[in-house]
Amino acid sequence: MNYFIPVFFVFYILMIYMWIFDDYHINENMKIYSSFFIEKDYEFLLGHLGYIDNKHEFHKRVKQSIVVFFLIVLIFFEQLDYRYLLLSFISAILFYKLQYVLLKKKYERKLMEADQQFPFYLNHLCILIQNNTVPVALNKSIQNAPELFRNDISIWVQDIHEGKKKGLIPYLEFNDKFRQVSGLNRIVKTLYNISIASTSKEKMILSLMKITNEKVLNARKDEFNKILDKQALIPWVSFIWVGIVLIASFSAINIGEFLS
Repeated sequence: MNYFIPVFFVFYILMIYMWIFDDYHINENMKIYSSFFIEKDYEFLLGHLGYIDNKHEFHKRVKQSIVVFFLIVLIFFEQLDYRYLLLSFISAILFYKLQYVLLKKKYERKLMEADQQFPFYLNHLCILIQNNTVPVALNKSIQNAPELFRNDISIWVQDIHEGKKKGLIPYLEFNDKFRQVSGLNRIVKTLYNISIASTSKEKMILSLMKITNEKVLNARKDEFNKILDKQALIPWVSFIWVGIVLIASFSAINIGEFLS
């Protein structure tokens, strides 16, 4: 066997390890190289899932992928050639990407929960807007907001108060982060229009309340449909259970006759 190939692969993996974990030797070219491997929304996902140290999580991800590489090398060490090294390398890359996919799935589940809670939060916000300005109402509503949105609503309010981001920009930035939430674009634009309105403010608030009522009604319908779906399964479960009991009873009778 040509030992140059395994030595090259091991050296290559160690160089990657040293480059990632030794911050003192990172230059601009390496930063471009790292941006190729680190997904654009990776830090966003970590931040919104409650991870405090993004760098630590990335290092852990790389370590685990390198461990996968060496494990497969050890398993096939006796027959090791370029094919098994290639398999080890591909497996490590797939495991590296798998960790991102699982992270994204976790975020999507959390976003789905937030989307379900959002109509009821919006209803609370509408009540606050009737007696407060939009930024004040948003600030007061943070504790009642879905957990996924709280930090971003706080940033949104801060951007409005500081005035560095003018006009509609803070509203659209919040929308861009959670564009998967149905109707959010229309809601943030309505909130902005209420915030700058000098006349017909009541009409805009009524418009927002109409949107809110529609969303709350739809959310309640969804909850009711889920309950109905669960209830619809009960007869089928009972039928299957009775079938299993009958089959078990007949089997016991036949076995008894056979033994006698």
